[in-house]
Amino acid sequence: MPAFNAEGERIELQAIGKNKIKAILFLGGKQKSELAVKGKLKNNYFVSVHKRTIIPIPFIFGKFKNNQFQLALSENNALQIDKLNNQWGWVFIFLASHDQTKHYEYKCLSK
Repeated sequence: MPAFNAEGERIELQAIGKNKIKAILFLGGKQKSELAVKGKLKNNYFVSVHKRTIIPIPFIFGKFKNNQFQLALSENNALQIDKLNNQWGWVFIFLASHDQTKHYEYKCLSK
């Protein structure tokens, strides 16, 4: 179970089968919380289940949101997190969008 550190906090990751990962947060050596995330293991990456919202009202209004993240271990055993958030919509003929992609990397505390 790899452990990763960010500003004095420690996070441990556990694989629960091929479709779930559990993250455990430790503060001051004590477990504070845990979270299980559903997804899929693809090419040595764990990819979360898409969270999508689509609202279509033809020719009048439409809205689309997509949120997703993926976890991977780099060649130097660091945790890489990639997050995707894109949204777009329209009212009559006016189109607007917002896309955001972020990348984080955390060094491994133990192998």
